[in-house]
Amino acid sequence: MGQFQICHLFYLPSSEFVGLPLVQLLLLLLMLLIFLLDFVLSFVFLPEAQYFNLGPIADDQLNDYALRAGVSTDVAQQRLVSLLA
Repeated sequence: MGQFQICHLFYLPSSEFVGLPLVQLLLLLLMLLIFLLDFVLSFVFLPEAQYFNLGPIADDQLNDYALRAGVSTDVAQQRLVSLLA
């Protein structure tokens, strides 16, 4: 009985159901596990961790952002005030 429950605990969908060979399915599950582990470690256990930027934003990047966001340059400048050169 205990062996039956353990099998259901580690149940993998059949490769025919997913449409991938078993090796690719296991690799995808491994990548998912690594992603979830990274997510838990970085956001739950290390809330003070922050992403970094590579440098200040130049005027041409500000104008491009304003154009893509559909706002004026002044509004874009207010949104990105901490990142401007």
